[in-house]
Amino acid sequence: MRHGSNDFGPVWYGARALLAGQNPYDVVGPGGAYEWAWPLAYPFPALLAAVPVAALAEQLAAAVFTACSAGVFAYVLTRPRQGEARWGPLAGLLSASMWGAVQLAQWSPILSAAAIVPGLGWLLAAKPTIGAALFLAYPRRSTVVGGLLVLAVSLLVLPGWPIDWLQNTSTLTHLVAPVTILPFGPLLLLALLKWRRPEARLLAALACVPTTGTVNDTLPLFLIPATAGEAVALALASHVAQAWIGSDTEYPSFTIWAATSAARLVPLVYLPALVLVLRRPNEGSSVELGWPRRAGHDASS
Repeated sequence: MRHGSNDFGPVWYGARALLAGQNPYDVVGPGGAYEWAWPLAYPFPALLAAVPVAALAEQLAAAVFTACSAGVFAYVLTRPRQGEARWGPLAGLLSASMWGAVQLAQWSPILSAAAIVPGLGWLLAAKPTIGAALFLAYPRRSTVVGGLLVLAVSLLVLPGWPIDWLQNTSTLTHLVAPVTILPFGPLLLLALLKWRRPEARLLAALACVPTTGTVNDTLPLFLIPATAGEAVALALASHVAQAWIGSDTEYPSFTIWAATSAARLVPLVYLPALVLVLRRPNEGSSVELGWPRRAGHDASS
């Protein structure tokens, strides 16, 4: 089968292969039954998440996945803060980050939402790099429990999948951590000056995890804006970055394009997000993090 035009396709086909009794990591990738530029680099929990739409045609499955992801992400952007719902952050939906994620049916919208919405936290295991960064920002016991349950189920169904997955991911050459990009990357760790805030931990963690370096991977940063002005500014920055980066077809290889993309996203998107974080007081709430507050501790403990 020729690969589709979206990033959900390999996971969709992997779920279908799983239901057919095949090893998904053997049938997706260069020369596989599902022809794709890279081997299947998603862990088994992602395939389990795709099982509900596995019976649908690829494009329809991707459309359903994208619609659900975008809807939940929009809900999260308007979540109440200090008791009031805010609509301003919805401007993040107009960002190049969101548009790219929708066009390619990527996981960043649903992962960003899963960090906030109780009951969806187990989805962070579908993409452990960005998932780990989101968990460090918004740790919840339900996320840990759900993740362990999904991991247990995955090992019962296909015990050897971690080895297959690690072998596949070891062949990827286009991953880069923003913090390693000089001269601006290391500055992102200044977010830790506001470590009590979830958005500060999110930015610092995202800077340290390897990603494809595309504008789509910056979507979790849109959990940071609290007002329409902040969301619009960050959205405009993402469009400027996307225009400067251009298409991957303009570069000798995808690896070179990804490295160039990451180098331009750091000053244009990550640093503006850092400015938003550093303007805020270093305070947070244990309730905000999803952990029960201990008696005798105030909200900033």
